[in-house]
Amino acid sequence: MKKYSWLSYVSAGIPLVLFVLLFNVSNINDQSIIYTIFYTLFIGAPFSLILSIIALKKRNEKNGFALVGLTFAVLLTVSILYVLVLGFGMGEA
Repeated sequence: MKKYSWLSYVSAGIPLVLFVLLFNVSNINDQSIIYTIFYTLFIGAPFSLILSIIALKKRNEKNGFALVGLTFAVLLTVSILYVLVLGFGMGEA
């Protein structure tokens, strides 16, 4: 019988929390907190991708939360790359 385990919940929860943090950076005034959030994003995005893929590969695991986690992890990675491109000025004409 397939069921959700802690891996499914973590693989869906981490990218959701990181995605919320990514868009709350504009409301924070302290630079050290902003740097900490960005370092957390750069470490957490690949980690959440790996966890989602592991959860999808498990045979006795339901795929719902892992698929949500994988979707948000990919969106998070694309968003971080977009912020990097804008930060380096490559998006300007």
